[in-house]
Amino acid sequence: MEIDDMIEVLQAYKKGKQIQYRNTRLDGDWVDPETRSPVWQFYEFEYRVKPEPREWYMRVYQDNYDEIVLFSSKEALFDDIQSRNSVDKHPFDVIKVREVIE
Repeated sequence: MEIDDMIEVLQAYKKGKQIQYRNTRLDGDWVDPETRSPVWQFYEFEYRVKPEPREWYMRVYQDNYDEIVLFSSKEALFDDIQSRNSVDKHPFDVIKVREVIE
């Protein structure tokens, strides 16, 4: 890791972000520390801020699965539903999607 990367991770940790690490020699998977306070060993481990999964919403029509509309927030979805309420009478499902990060 470069010094700027180290500083960025340390500042994120100071702000309360969750940190992950991996062994640079083994090039293994990212691991959550077993304790709240990581042991900083930059010569042996690489550190990062744990990525947060993204979430979005889908409107899927029940009678026509060829049309799927994506929304970045629940508010945007419901704004769209309200604006279409008098025009669009097709039944649909709302699905919340959350990214899986491994």
